[in-house]
Amino acid sequence: MSKPHAVSISIAATLTALIAVMSLIVVLACGYVAWEQYRQYKFANVVGQMAEVEKQLFHALQTFRSERNATAAALALPPAEAAAAAATFAADRKELDDVMRIVSANIDLPYAPDWRKAAKSLEVIYRTHLERRKAVDAALAVSVETRNPQLLIRFMPETGDFLKAIERASDTLEAALRNLDAVAGNYVRAKTLTWQVHASGGEIALAIITALSEARAFSPIESQKAQIAQIRTATLWAQVKEFATAPGTPKIFAEKAGAVEKGFIGGQFAARQSQLIANLRNGASGYSLAEYRAEADKAFVPLVALASAFMDAALDQARTSAGEARTSFLWAVGAMVVGLVVAVASFVVIWRRVLRPLKRMTGAMLRLADNDLSTEVPDTDRGDEIGRMAGAVLVFKDGMVRNAALEAEAERARAEAERQRRQATRDLADGFDAAIGGIVGTVSSAATKLQSTAEQLSQSANETAYQSTAVSAAAEQASANVRSVAAFATQLGSSIDGIGRRIETSTRMSGDAVREAGDAAAIVRDLAEATSRIGAIVDLINAIAAQTNLLALNATIEAARAGEAGRGFAVVAAEVKTLASQTSKATSDIARQIGDIQHSTADAVQAIDGIRVTIEKMNAVANEIALAVDEQHSATGEIVQNVDQAASGTYEVTSNMSGVAQAAEGTGAAANQVLAASSELSTQSELLRERVGRFLEDIRAAA
Repeated sequence: MSKPHAVSISIAATLTALIAVMSLIVVLACGYVAWEQYRQYKFANVVGQMAEVEKQLFHALQTFRSERNATAAALALPPAEAAAAAATFAADRKELDDVMRIVSANIDLPYAPDWRKAAKSLEVIYRTHLERRKAVDAALAVSVETRNPQLLIRFMPETGDFLKAIERASDTLEAALRNLDAVAGNYVRAKTLTWQVHASGGEIALAIITALSEARAFSPIESQKAQIAQIRTATLWAQVKEFATAPGTPKIFAEKAGAVEKGFIGGQFAARQSQLIANLRNGASGYSLAEYRAEADKAFVPLVALASAFMDAALDQARTSAGEARTSFLWAVGAMVVGLVVAVASFVVIWRRVLRPLKRMTGAMLRLADNDLSTEVPDTDRGDEIGRMAGAVLVFKDGMVRNAALEAEAERARAEAERQRRQATRDLADGFDAAIGGIVGTVSSAATKLQSTAEQLSQSANETAYQSTAVSAAAEQASANVRSVAAFATQLGSSIDGIGRRIETSTRMSGDAVREAGDAAAIVRDLAEATSRIGAIVDLINAIAAQTNLLALNATIEAARAGEAGRGFAVVAAEVKTLASQTSKATSDIARQIGDIQHSTADAVQAIDGIRVTIEKMNAVANEIALAVDEQHSATGEIVQNVDQAASGTYEVTSNMSGVAQAAEGTGAAANQVLAASSELSTQSELLRERVGRFLEDIRAAA
């Protein structure tokens, strides 16, 4: 028996699924890479946007410083010269306004959590600065004498707030850039340090310009601030120089740092500025304001150029990162497209070269399995695995054709052998019928004779059982009569036993009554003695009451002698006397009652003694009756014993007759069983004859 084939997935479905899964994996991997590169591209764009805004803020610092210094100078000039100066910082104003528009447009930069707050604060201060511009323009249009002197005094400190707001916004973007792009962030950091060098040097220059314009020496505070600014400038520059000359840093930074060394940090300007500071501490400058301003403006140029170079490098780095991310994104998208094309091409090739030929081959093999020998085997001309498989299937087909011819010949041989076998079977059935028929007839005849004998034996056994039953019934009646006599005698003995038990109980109760009467007499005697003792106590109480009465009388006499003072005592004595009289009277009554009790107890003792004597006489009579009952009980017991023996003999006769009846019934039952067995044997003989006949008919029919 062949085993059922397990349910499995077809090769076509398996290959299709594998190709689909591998293609999906490739596409998903390429898609994931493309998505990551796209995110990097967007991220790099944000970094570039931040770098651009940072550059604009750096430019705003320069232009606003220029505007600020020019405005402060113009406020000290007459209207004609102030108008010419205003024309010089108009361009600075326009550039600052352009920068602020860029800041407002990029106020929601991502990845910079503190930028929005800093930019909003910068906008608020910028609007205040616009109002200040209007006041400055109005002041420049009038003469110096009519101008508000507080405007110039407050201008520099108030505009310093705007500079600090720009620096805070720049620091916020610098921190975000350093977190997002380390290289660009380092360039921005170097720019900030360079600008801090510029600011520190500007503090020194401002202090010198202020002292020269006012033609005075440094105050101690100004001298100290200038010294601190010099130290800070040197410290900050050391950090900038270290970064600009570090290995791997573009050479342009080292070149520009060298220019700063020659023109600002060291060289002729630095030496002359140090000498000027020393002179201002001592009260003599030796320089004119115009001469120092010209040298300072020239010295700050390479420092601004270095800061701008750092900022441009940061912006270039951000743009380079964005370009690289964009290129990587495009490559990832291209790889994903190529993966899709390769997957589709692979599926088409496998379908045409493998799956479709396999499907044709499977159909041919299934038709051959259904014995369709006219099936043509496809792809036998191919030189690959499919062709070799087709050749093997063709060999199987030729083998099936040869097997079909061999099976036809074998079928003819099997038909001839079957015909011969049937003829032999019919001959065997005829012989078996002849042999078994005689045996079955003999058994049937013997069963009939046995059935007749069993019927006669059953009738004899039934007659014997009937007669035994009649004898047993008569014996049973006699036994019942004897048992009745025995029952009456037994009942009489039981009644005598009951009388004896009652007499015994009466005797016992009489004894108990005698004892209880004696106990009652003893109790009454004890009561008489107790009343005698109570009488003595009453006599004592009576004597005490008489003595108390006498004492009360004496107290009354003494109270009468005391007069008014003894009146209260007399009242108490009278009460005591009254109480003593009442006590004496009560004890007299108790004495009379105790006497009555003593007479009654004496009478009770005599009565109890009489009862005890009477009960003792009754007890003696009961003992005599008990002896008579015992003799009667013995006689009745002998009668019962004799009757029981007679009943036992009768019962034995009845039992023997019952045994005879049971034996007769057993004989009848055995005869009935023999009769039933002989009948069953006869029936089974006929049944055997019929079944043997049907068996032989089936054999002949099968043959």
